[in-house]
Amino acid sequence: MSKPKVLYTVDLANDANHSFTTTTDTQYSIGSAIIIPGQDATRVGVVDLSASSDNVVTIAGLTNGDGGIGTTIKFINTTGATDGWAAEAIVLNQGDGSVAMASATAFPA
Repeated sequence: MSKPKVLYTVDLANDANHSFTTTTDTQYSIGSAIIIPGQDATRVGVVDLSASSDNVVTIAGLTNGDGGIGTTIKFINTTGATDGWAAEAIVLNQGDGSVAMASATAFPA
């Protein structure tokens, strides 16, 4: 089974957004998450199945914030069927990481 992966080898530019959309699924599956390591344990975004557009994951570039080198996004089809795709994003900081998680780094609400 193919496991596509995105690896950031440079910092995402300040105020730039990268969005990844499933083209056949209406939403990423339960268990999809955006994890931003650090001291704030609340910086974890998860799929909200009540949203109609949870087939998009966005990483927002932020100086001293999100979108740093080493950020990875993995896509895995957990069922082999439509609406089985899960996304796991590990978003590393750029700079000193002093800026809070960007509101745009998320699955749509």
